[in-house]
Amino acid sequence: IDLNGIKKLTFKVMEVNKGCRIDIRLDKHDGPVWASYQGDPEHKKLWDWYMSSIPVTPQKGKHDLFFVFACDN
Repeated sequence: IDLNGIKKLTFKVMEVNKGCRIDIRLDKHDGPVWASYQGDPEHKKLWDWYMSSIPVTPQKGKHDLFFVFACDN
């Protein structure tokens, strides 16, 4: 994906468990974390789809993105 000029990610998400996060990594599953999403504190309901956005640091060129899901519990 060409990431030139990208300043935020917007996506549809459903939380099924508090304490989980999504790390968006560059180029490989254990690559550098480009962004991390830990849920919207304003959205209280589990099992409910909603739209959310997170800021990202603009990158140059094309990269593969890996969405890595992790829970603390």
